[in-house]
Amino acid sequence: MNPAAKTFRKRFLIICACGALVLVALALAQAKGLVSSQVFTVLAIVWWVAMIAVLLPTIRRFNREMAAQKKARIAEGLPAESREELAQRIRSLKRYIFIAVILFPLLLWANSDQTRSSEIAGAAVWLFLIAAMVRSLLRKQNEIKTMEDTPRIEEPKS
Repeated sequence: MNPAAKTFRKRFLIICACGALVLVALALAQAKGLVSSQVFTVLAIVWWVAMIAVLLPTIRRFNREMAAQKKARIAEGLPAESREELAQRIRSLKRYIFIAVILFPLLLWANSDQTRSSEIAGAAVWLFLIAAMVRSLLRKQNEIKTMEDTPRIEEPKS
């Protein structure tokens, strides 16, 4: 994994962990009766908006760095990603899809006491995420197939 990806992953995990801790604290305060459910809802929504506002610049910076690296590789006459990076991404996507499909019935069971409309909305969002991951997986698999079909250019050894 390249240094930009490691840095991004660390930042992302720290931001999400801090966000989760604040939400747990809010939930505990609401459970103990320190804040009403309406105040909890407003604070949770404000917190999620703040989390997104913090995450978006981090994601944009990472995407810019990765795009610059891809352009540099293409300028050198190399593929945008190495075969090993593509294979790693494919394995990760397969794991994520497996977990999402396994957790789907749990989502339906957890929402079974809710109204049908919220159950359908949750299932639709979950299925959309699974479809997006499958689409990404198919795209990465096509990239690796085209990489195998094209003749390899031997890099000069120094």
